[in-house]
Amino acid sequence: MEAAPVTPTPPSSTREAILDAAERLFAERGFGETALRDVAAQAGVTRSLIHHHFGSKEGLWQEVVGRRFRPYARVQHGVLDREELGAEDLAESLGMMFRFLTDNPPVSRLHGWTNAGAGGGFPESGDLTTRGVARLREMQRAGKLRADLDPAAVLAAFFGLVEHWFQARPALRARFGDGLPDDDTYLETAMRMLLDGVRPEARP
Repeated sequence: MEAAPVTPTPPSSTREAILDAAERLFAERGFGETALRDVAAQAGVTRSLIHHHFGSKEGLWQEVVGRRFRPYARVQHGVLDREELGAEDLAESLGMMFRFLTDNPPVSRLHGWTNAGAGGGFPESGDLTTRGVARLREMQRAGKLRADLDPAAVLAAFFGLVEHWFQARPALRARFGDGLPDDDTYLETAMRMLLDGVRPEARP
């Protein structure tokens, strides 16, 4: 009896299997504690195949992060491309980041490892951050953002308002118990605080 022919796994499927396995392990262990041999074992491939597709562990990390972050970055760049920006656009951008992390739980964990100094970084976020600070400065010159605020500090606070909510959820539950607000309540409060904090003071 003739053996059935073996159907080769398509390269795209192999690549996605590696990325899926790497994402699970990076999110669970961080960049430094994740070994390529473990990624290979979970994906059912050889280490040489990982090197073939991604070059190195650093290249694999960047692609794991990038495949989720790039679509989000495009949307945020769309906001920054608007001719004029105001405080409402900043609040909208915060809401977009909040919903992105809600829909992509592994990203919060990857962010957490990076924030703790144990991740491989989010290289593609640098340009977005640089553009964000530049647009905040433009808003200040146009009188749409308080002139006494440091734009980089505003953006850092923006990140903190969102990232902390997702990364510290177990600790927040332990502190607040049943009093911990739901996502919608927290987001509404954070957006209101942001808007009230960055708007220029009313002039007589």
